[in-house]
Amino acid sequence: MSIGAHKRSRIVETLARAIRSGELKPGDQLDGENELARRFAVSRGTIRHALQELQQRNLIATRSGIGSFVTFDGVALDQSLGWARALRSAGNDITTEVLDIASVPWDTTALPPEALTDAALAADHAVRVRRIRRLPDGTAVSYESSFLPATGILADLPVTGLIDGSIWATLQRAGIRPVSGSQQVRLVPLDADDALILDRPEGCAFLGTARTSFGADGGFVEHVAALLDPDHFRIVINFGGTL
Repeated sequence: MSIGAHKRSRIVETLARAIRSGELKPGDQLDGENELARRFAVSRGTIRHALQELQQRNLIATRSGIGSFVTFDGVALDQSLGWARALRSAGNDITTEVLDIASVPWDTTALPPEALTDAALAADHAVRVRRIRRLPDGTAVSYESSFLPATGILADLPVTGLIDGSIWATLQRAGIRPVSGSQQVRLVPLDADDALILDRPEGCAFLGTARTSFGADGGFVEHVAALLDPDHFRIVINFGGTL
């Protein structure tokens, strides 16, 4: 075995052990090629070949556009933990107000086609959770509508409510963990209804985001349509990484 092949094999086995042992969990993001090259003291080419072998073993999936994340006043919000928890851990005194939790018909025009899986549509309705986040002075900085499949304990949410007021905690209790998804962002003017809810002038520009997440089995977990105050929220895009 050549020196290059030996180094590649060592990297592959090290990362494979971390994945199989659970040290690296489904949905975790690997370090980028540059960082891995420094860690293993090899070239980026060797890292790239090692990652290709891991992909061939179906242990990882690679893509050039690693995705995006949201920041609030410059602090990254970890969507895998839920924004409320991420905001609290960052020291932001933001309150989350649940407006309502209701059973609603599946809106096939509002949800992306990939969300409408057979499992999700097994129920004739979805569960919608509408929330507002406010600054300490009461100023509304986001308005979110989350759609969840009406399955298991999620179907009872209009009666039982969220666990600790958190969708993230509720999904955890249900044994559901989002591990992948997509997010779209555009600048939108507030319509009359949204302006009333957010107490802003009609036509005021907000960031409109739509995020759809899926579990490890590919099943639909959540679709969130949010309006975010651009004075506080930013969308940051990373690229060139590996997952």
